[in-house]
Amino acid sequence: MGKTSDEDERIFFPERPIKSLAKAKSVEKPHYLGHRDRLRQRFAAAGSDALPDYELLELLLFRLIPRSDTKPVAKALLARFGTLAEVLGAPVARLEEVRGIGPGSGARSEDRCRGRPTRGT
Repeated sequence: MGKTSDEDERIFFPERPIKSLAKAKSVEKPHYLGHRDRLRQRFAAAGSDALPDYELLELLLFRLIPRSDTKPVAKALLARFGTLAEVLGAPVARLEEVRGIGPGSGARSEDRCRGRPTRGT
């Protein structure tokens, strides 16, 4: 019974080093945060010649797919159609066969803006 109250507390609350707030704030952000802004900045600064085709396609897909990663879709489209020009000239029905592009992606509304016919119109 010769223990003091401080000793009793240490049994239940062992001493641990306190993490500094500076270290907690220095946690690196995921690499994809800000990707769209960085891509837009590179395009604005250096033009289309500074970007590979899949990144140019990503820039276009940003509007159609506002909340998802567009890189896999851009690469899948290029793998399917071969070139950026072929992707841009492909019929909507063929584009929609690629995973990530579908009726909800906005491809049809973009066709209406360009004056291209779509199914059901």
